[in-house]
Amino acid sequence: MQDKSYPESGSLLYDIIYQSIQNDQTIDIDMTGVVSLPSMFLNATFGKAFSQFGVDSIKQKTKFFHISRSQAERISEYFSRQGS
Repeated sequence: MQDKSYPESGSLLYDIIYQSIQNDQTIDIDMTGVVSLPSMFLNATFGKAFSQFGVDSIKQKTKFFHISRSQAERISEYFSRQGS
């Protein structure tokens, strides 16, 4: 997803999430090389998925690998805010 804007990259990841959920698969996300997680990316990816499938469903289906502490905190904070 290099050389794409955050919303474009988010939309591509959303498509993967959508297909995975439709096929009852888990979503494995490798965070290697990810520098930042801006809201416009998270909204285009997880925000859209949350509105369609629910926060709990996405939490249960998604696994992150090679994730830094700051990335985990950012994602956890985003998921928590959306679940409120």
